[in-house]
Formats: sequence, structure tokens, C-alpha cells
Amino acid sequence: MKMKFITNNNDTICLRAKKFTLSMRMIINTCFKIQFTSRVNTNFLGGISMKTKAIIFLLLVTILMAGCSSNVTDADNGNNPDLIEEDGRFRLYEPDGTVYESDAIPERIVVVSVSTAEIMNALGIELVGMTRTTKPISEKLKALPTVGFPMQPNIESITALNPDLVILTYDFKALNKEQMEQHNLPAFFIDNQSYKGTMEGIEMLGKAFDKEAVAESLLKEMKEKEAAVLQKAKDKPQPKVLILFGTSESFMMARETSFAGEMVKLLGADNIIKDAEISITQDTGNYIPMSVEKVVELNPDVILRISHGSPEGTKMLYEQEFERNPVWQAIAAQQNGRVYDLPEDLFFSNSGLKIVESLEYLANLLYE
Repeated sequence: MKMKFITNNNDTICLRAKKFTLSMRMIINTCFKIQFTSRVNTNFLGGISMKTKAIIFLLLVTILMAGCSSNVTDADNGNNPDLIEEDGRFRLYEPDGTVYESDAIPERIVVVSVSTAEIMNALGIELVGMTRTTKPISEKLKALPTVGFPMQPNIESITALNPDLVILTYDFKALNKEQMEQHNLPAFFIDNQSYKGTMEGIEMLGKAFDKEAVAESLLKEMKEKEAAVLQKAKDKPQPKVLILFGTSESFMMARETSFAGEMVKLLGADNIIKDAEISITQDTGNYIPMSVEKVVELNPDVILRISHGSPEGTKMLYEQEFERNPVWQAIAAQQNGRVYDLPEDLFFSNSGLKIVESLEYLANLLYE
């Protein structure tokens, strides 16, 4: 099986370059006609009036800006299956615009993500290996050889399975890309850490693996449930929400770009953590360090707590913090008993096939 990677849609960029060149020629030809008509000077721009020069300059700037804006759109297509060309080749798309393609549909697939493995199993796509997990999964997935964890895949175990495709989480691309290349493993990094990305991923995988009918049926059911959930939240007062992400070492505040933050926004609630209102000294991804002072200032109506690592241990730390620090008593969410610990199976990471269930769970808390 032949395969290759196209990074950041170079073919598309080359096509734009050709179009740009043709446009330049048209402008230059126009300039020469203007110059000839004016009969003022044989110098290319010397015989052109200031008004004409300004028009030419604006035309050039417009073309350049159009080209740049198109590049940004292409690089942000994520899992958009609309980009799959109808030429019979197998293609998958990463959020940064990287395209994985091969001559045929892969048959020996290893998935280093529980949620993606569950989705592919539901679509009827056969796997030969998957990530290690303690979560409840189907008997079929339990029987598969395990290949380490999403942040630390076991290269030896993966190589032993002789895969023609390894699917990993895009959030861990920086961690895993180099070692995949070093061992000549055909890796694709999927966006499976967002609500929208999960929906698009189901459609993309269905189309790429010739499982479109199954994917369409699955998405139809999910979209119908989603519409019912959103209808319940429609036109209701929007609560101010704080999402905390806790570990045994620290507490973080979740941005709107996080999995839970994306759903809070979809439900019409107001995530108090906005970049415009928070001083951010470094890029920390979807989470920023907790500031009790800022929480008191913004005074959320609802606090959602997510536990990472050891859920019970982290929950105990949450309780200690909220009981021992008197500052929390001044916050509306604490005063009104609206501090909630989110269940691990729906919010520890992306819940995959259960994302609409996660959305419904949040809706019931926010609009009780």
C-alpha cells in the first residue's frame, strides 16, 4: 500500500500561485496599455498617473489578502469530510491541514484512543489493537491486544501488530509524531477532544472506510438527541459558569475551547473564563491556572468540577479547598448549592459516542 502525507495543502497553495501569476500578468498587460495610451513616458510606471498607480496597488493588495485568507481556512478544516476528493483514494484530515492518504483502505488498524476505538467499532471498522484502558468497553474491544496509553504509546507493541494505519489523538501529536516517523509507522492524528471534532470525525471515518450509511444513521440519531437537548435550554436565563479541572497537584480553569467548555457554550451558558478578561502570560492550551481572586470577581452561578488522575482523591482535594478557604463562601454557586462534580465517564476526556449524553447531563445541571 502506497501512502503519503500532504502537509498544509501544498497542492492547493501551488494552484493559488498559478492563479496569482495569471492575475499579475493581466494587471501588467493593463498597465502597458495605459502607458501606451498616455504616450507620456516609455518608463513602465513613469507614464502612469498617481491615480492609476493607486488602483494597481490596491489590486495587488486585494489579491495577496485573498490568498492569505484562503490559506488560513484550509489549515483549519479539522476533520471536515467535505474535503475528501472523489478519486477513490483513502484520505483522512488532521486539524492542522495535514492529509493522510493511501491507495487503499487500511486493513490493520491500531487506535491509541478509547473514544475513537469505540466509534470505529460502532461503524463496523475492524481493529487489530487499541490503547490500554480501565474504562468499561465492549467484549470485542477487550479482546484486542493493547498498545500503551495515548500520551505514551508502546512502540514495540504497535510495531509487532504490523499496522498499516495507527490513529492517535491530535492533542498529543507533538509528543508522538517524531517517534512514529522514526519507526516508520503510518500515523494519523485525529481531533477527538472536542464536541464538534467528534461529530466531524464520525462522518470522516465513515466516508473514508466506506461505512457512510452506518455513520449517517449514527449521526442522525445523535443530532436528533442534541436538538431535543438544545430545545430545553432555549430562551432560558444564561447562568455564569466556572469549569474547574483538578489533579492531585493543582486546579485549573477551563476555557471555552475545552471539551466541557465547548458544550457549555453550545448550551448558551456563559463561561466566565474568557481570554479578554483573564491575564494570560503563556499558552497553556484549554486550561489556565486557577485564580481565586478572579473567580470571586466574576462570581459564577454554577461551578462544574472535573477530576483527573484519581477521581476520588481529586474530589477530596476539591472538598478540602472549598471547606477550608473561606473565599469560596462569598461565591454565588457555593451559597446556592450549585457546585457539581462531573462524572468521569462523561467528562474525564472526550466521551466519544456519549457526547450527546454529556451535553444532556450539563443541560440538566445548568437549567434545572
